[in-house]
Amino acid sequence: MKGLIRAAARRPVATAMVWLGILLFGAMAMTEIPLDYLPEISYPRVVVSTSYPGMPAEEVRTLVTVPLEDAFASIKGVKTIQSVSREGRSVVSLDFHWGEDTLSASIRTREAIDAAYTGLPEGCDKPVAFPSDPGAVAVITLALVPTGADLTLTRSLAETDVRTRLQQAEGVGAVNLVGGAQTEYRVAVQEDKAAARGLTVSAVAQFLGRENFDYPVGSIRSGESEIIIKTRGRASTASELESLRIPMENGSLQLSQIAGVEEAEKHRLSVYAFGGKEAVALEVFRRKGSNPVAVAQAVRKEAERVAQAYAGDFEVAVDYDSSVAIVESIRNLAVAALSGILITFVVLLALTRDAKGSALLVVTIPVSIMVGVAALRLMGRTLNTMSLGGIALGIGMIVDNAIVVLDVLKRLPAARRRDPAAVSAQVERVFTSIMASTITSLIVFVPVIFLPGVIGAIFTDLALSVIFTQFGGFLTAITVIPVAFMSFRWKDDAGARDPMEPARKLYARALDACFRRPALVALIIGLTFLAGAGAATALGFEFMPVDDAPLLELEVAFPYGTRLEHIAAEAAVMQGSILADGAFLSVSARAGGEREDALYQSDPASRPERLIMRAVLDRKRASVEEAMDRARKAVESLGYACEVRPPKDAVETLLGVGGSTRSWAAYGKDPEEARARAALALLHARSVAGGDRALSLNPAGERDEIRVSPDRAALAALSVGFYDAATALHAAVEGEVASRIVVDSREKDVRVGLAGADGQAPDIGRVIIRPQGPIRVADVARVQAQSSVPLFLRVDRKDAVLLEAEATPGGRDDLAAAMADFSAGHEWLESADASALAEYGGRILLTLGIVVALLYLTLGAQFESFSLPVLLLVTIPLSFSGIALALALSGTTVNFGSALGVIVLFGVAVNNSIVLYEVTSQKAGESGAGDEAEPGRKRSLAAAAARAGALERLSPILSTVLTTVVAIFPILLSPSGASQKAMSIAVIGGLVVSTVLTLFTAPLVFARRLGGKASKGRHEA
Repeated sequence: MKGLIRAAARRPVATAMVWLGILLFGAMAMTEIPLDYLPEISYPRVVVSTSYPGMPAEEVRTLVTVPLEDAFASIKGVKTIQSVSREGRSVVSLDFHWGEDTLSASIRTREAIDAAYTGLPEGCDKPVAFPSDPGAVAVITLALVPTGADLTLTRSLAETDVRTRLQQAEGVGAVNLVGGAQTEYRVAVQEDKAAARGLTVSAVAQFLGRENFDYPVGSIRSGESEIIIKTRGRASTASELESLRIPMENGSLQLSQIAGVEEAEKHRLSVYAFGGKEAVALEVFRRKGSNPVAVAQAVRKEAERVAQAYAGDFEVAVDYDSSVAIVESIRNLAVAALSGILITFVVLLALTRDAKGSALLVVTIPVSIMVGVAALRLMGRTLNTMSLGGIALGIGMIVDNAIVVLDVLKRLPAARRRDPAAVSAQVERVFTSIMASTITSLIVFVPVIFLPGVIGAIFTDLALSVIFTQFGGFLTAITVIPVAFMSFRWKDDAGARDPMEPARKLYARALDACFRRPALVALIIGLTFLAGAGAATALGFEFMPVDDAPLLELEVAFPYGTRLEHIAAEAAVMQGSILADGAFLSVSARAGGEREDALYQSDPASRPERLIMRAVLDRKRASVEEAMDRARKAVESLGYACEVRPPKDAVETLLGVGGSTRSWAAYGKDPEEARARAALALLHARSVAGGDRALSLNPAGERDEIRVSPDRAALAALSVGFYDAATALHAAVEGEVASRIVVDSREKDVRVGLAGADGQAPDIGRVIIRPQGPIRVADVARVQAQSSVPLFLRVDRKDAVLLEAEATPGGRDDLAAAMADFSAGHEWLESADASALAEYGGRILLTLGIVVALLYLTLGAQFESFSLPVLLLVTIPLSFSGIALALALSGTTVNFGSALGVIVLFGVAVNNSIVLYEVTSQKAGESGAGDEAEPGRKRSLAAAAARAGALERLSPILSTVLTTVVAIFPILLSPSGASQKAMSIAVIGGLVVSTVLTLFTAPLVFARRLGGKASKGRHEA
């Protein structure tokens, strides 16, 4: 590195050309680097969704979920298996060990499905496996609000044309469709008339399946021509279906004689409303590796074209665009960075009274940032919240080395300021200290790159951005600053008034007092540490601080079994009530999900009766807290309980942390045992922690059900199998899709079912199983109304029930303590707050230990000492007091951002001590403190050297600290970036306290060390 310093000084033009080339590449990287919210993460999860229409949850668990879990247990690489069984659907989530290729895992899962499918019951659809990313969010959601068209036509156009057009946009991956209505042709069989002719619903369905179809027969050759022959038997209208004739033993029967055919709305799987009206939503997801901002822009352009093409049918509105938050964060960070640079220039100018030098120092900040961005681009990384956070961390520290270098260069005589040899020699004087300070600043982030699992995948970009920008700052300090210094004319400072002289005199008096009263200094340090420890105990905890974002989520849970049509109507009313408040710009709502909706299907908490509303507030009319309260009151005024919250951060989702609840799982060999054990744990927790705590079971609640139980004697007497009875009942109630009909070039299902009386549900007991007799359900089975559990949860092939409670921020959680005591004696109860932090907690603590060890090793190698690094590292725990006090005074919690501030201070807190020790050692050598002399004289000389070194380095120390603080201070005023704000508060508080302690305690420690070291050497001699 010293060779690089000499080469840069000897060849200033070449150095300038190299840096101009780096800046050119950096500018290109700034314009081309992809933007994203989070780093690219391939989460190893595969979800298997199986549909079993009309089947109760208990049967789905027994007949579908358990056999699939048994088949999946042998798949290589599976870490955990979690399943949810609900009415008509089984969803099994397979989490593989980190590092498993998701595509390969999906292939292995599909192979297991192929082997298990033959053992699944008849009527069950083949399971579908697809990769699932829990942190994935739609880049943009479009709302198609019908105007001239109805909801059915809007859905049809969205499916057949709009979705296809959006998928062709650059960078678009999946496009999920939510809401709207679909129609089918329903053949409503009049049971008595059909039975009188010896027909059942299943027989009618089989007839339509055989008769209503087109079939290619083949082709004939005539001379040089070939003619294709096909049969055309598929109907194209309802009247054609009704006119079909069913062959009977004595002639034939026209379908219209026993059934009516009409176009009716299909059973809905999802509903969506926007602005108080039912609509259709298109959720657009980006393709892996594409730029979400560019994807959103491409979708918006295509949406404008769609709106023009279908202006008379529906309106196109943007419900939510996640790229707006990305752009806003980058813009706010850019503004904060620019403000920090300007404020840094002002502070440097005030400290040095040198406009030229201050401008030169400030230029190193954007140059170093461009170096960092260029390095990220070369590595194929994106500019995201993590890498932006790393750049924000580095802004305040970039200029520190340049300040030290420029300060030592200004000490050169005016005649030697253009001499390359003299300039490079002067820079080499401080090279050791700035190299050490740079290494200590960066070494703390190296272990972050090697963190395991999803934690490492998320935070690697942050560590890399800090390392690259700081290394860029170091290179500019040892090359650009010397070259620029030689190129400019500097005024002679001899005889000029030092603007730092008043501060230096004040500091000298205070430092002399510290030398006279070291016990008082120790007392002040102890009191500071105790104050920090006391403040730390009062701090709350959250993983990710919430941005003051103009978006809220509202959740309303309807009773199990509520029809989606009713939920849609109520959602429109709720939206109208919220919009009438005037504090919101738009409101959308959705419930349920389509079969291809991967996010909905893979979420264990999803159920059709769960209505999620998303409200965009007007910041000019209300704050987030006020808007949350007003939205809740607007919904509660309609008689519904409503939970209002900010959207969960994607980092929290990936790590499995955050949220407003804590949970424990009670396991059992069957659902009944799991529920009984959960009830026992619930009773204990409430008796110990108090009944006022919100503690509930999940799954919980019941839904109405009609249970049909076989009468074996009656079945045997009538020669009827119960399977025949069950399938006949399923065909009558749920209906069978027997065929398809082509209308206006679109295929629609033809469903054959039982006609109800005046639109009411059929009487189950009177459903005919066999027309001969006739034999009805009530003749061979018992029909009784009862309640049943609507959902079954299994974790690692064991039935489970969750106990959930409101999370307690900060302090001791009595409920958690009660549950921990209870679980100690009951192995079937475990904490269900499974997060990446809990899983890798030991590795994280080990990483912190490695950071401290690396700092010690680096400092020991730098100063050739085993004991000196210990003295230098003492400033780290003392700086924690400043962090705790700053967080407490600002009302900030201990969170991800403030934890980053702690990591930064691992390296930054010792930097001033390193520089101070270097100068003190040089002064001691020059004064003769290292020679053989009397111990008293040695101590006196060492103290004088420590005092002189501290006074000499006061200006650069104050300059580096002030520039670091003021450079990140604008982040505190930024409207977004809650995590960066918490980080800034921690850095400012810790840095201020550590600097004060360094200035007044380090000289005492260094003087004692150098004086004692000399005395020890004399005694040994």
